[in-house]
Amino acid sequence: MSHSEVQEPATLSRRVMLLLAAIAATIGMVFAVAAGPVPSAQANDYCTNVWLKPLGSAGNSCQSSFWGHIILTGVANHERAGCANYNGYYGEYYRSWACYAAGVAGYIQVPPDGGSYHAIIRNNNGTYAAHFDGFYNCCYQY
Repeated sequence: MSHSEVQEPATLSRRVMLLLAAIAATIGMVFAVAAGPVPSAQANDYCTNVWLKPLGSAGNSCQSSFWGHIILTGVANHERAGCANYNGYYGEYYRSWACYAAGVAGYIQVPPDGGSYHAIIRNNNGTYAAHFDGFYNCCYQY
């Protein structure tokens, strides 16, 4: 069997991972709601099945076109580890990247600070390109 015929181990389907992450995020928000803005849980996909180049290469990340008061941002990883973050108008990051293993979906919550952000994902593998899916929940209502 040649190297190109070797297959990755079976993982959960992309839709199942996204659904589980959205459910977990919604449950987390129910228990975390306090005084302040009211979250409106609406899951949105972006950069669906996107091919991202290795970390350190041009094309290693993908940003949502949506700009707003996002509640959370996440990534569904398939062949390789990936990360989620959010950034401001000028591309400035507001926290460290949150990274998750291959075959896993994970997310980070965005603080209800009144800011508008883009959700962004990246490949965290420095050697291989891979497929990823981004998602975010929208939006805090002020």
